[in-house]
Amino acid sequence: WSRYIGAMGIEAVAKQAESRILISGLGPLGIEIAKNIILAGCKELILYDDVNPIQDELSGQFFIS
Repeated sequence: WSRYIGAMGIEAVAKQAESRILISGLGPLGIEIAKNIILAGCKELILYDDVNPIQDELSGQFFIS
């Protein structure tokens, strides 16, 4: 965390830790973005997609099976 805080600043990290984030569209790119946000930390992450995944997309989406 010290490198992350050093790069972002303590104020930005504190704001991020209290943020609520909505990601709409969970294709392989959306899932990768969600993973990175989760690893960076946030208060709440909401994932939304109104399209059912197809078999070909499952290899790039580790949140669903």
